[in-house]
Amino acid sequence: GHDTVAIPYEVKEVNAEQVFTLRPQTTLSFKVSDESGAFLPVKISFANADGKKINLGPATRSNGAGNLYFAAQPVFTVPLPPGVYTIVISHGPEYNALVLHHVKAVAGKLNKVNVVMHRAFSSPGYIIADLHNHTTGSGDSNAGIPDRVINMAAAGIEFAPATEHNRISTFTGIIKQLKLQKFIASAAGIELSGRPGPGDINHQTGFPLR
Repeated sequence: GHDTVAIPYEVKEVNAEQVFTLRPQTTLSFKVSDESGAFLPVKISFANADGKKINLGPATRSNGAGNLYFAAQPVFTVPLPPGVYTIVISHGPEYNALVLHHVKAVAGKLNKVNVVMHRAFSSPGYIIADLHNHTTGSGDSNAGIPDRVINMAAAGIEFAPATEHNRISTFTGIIKQLKLQKFIASAAGIELSGRPGPGDINHQTGFPLR
């Protein structure tokens, strides 16, 4: 959200100081709800007006992952470079994705975007699930557990057992901490990994466990 500041500087003495002044941050402030006015977690993608993706941060976090932002609050702000953007807001397949064209982020300003998401269809008796996922709890992923839960809830996933390698765990506690129980549930699970078998191809997931 800040412009890059580049100042040529030559160090001529010990303990020398140079002040770098950043311009005010540029942000988009979002308020998102469903048709009833209730909170809905969402996934947001950003692209410049010319179609180029922007980089909001590391791909393993929720609040700015590449050109994506996953929101677990009804009102939130996204810092980003000044410019004109195409923004896509979604919540899984059951809601119509909303495409906003020519959204201006004015330098140094807090620019507001109010959005209402509309349901496209319901699927009673069916569950949208992610049955294989990993976090820092697995040892081979650097995606934080809260970040992964927010990723899935914002993408419309309704059920996700924890399937970390060789340990039984669940996302239920984190879901409660994030107050996302209305949108996603979890169960204790595991991905049992290792031999026998050539290489490390022997993987089985199981849930629910205790």
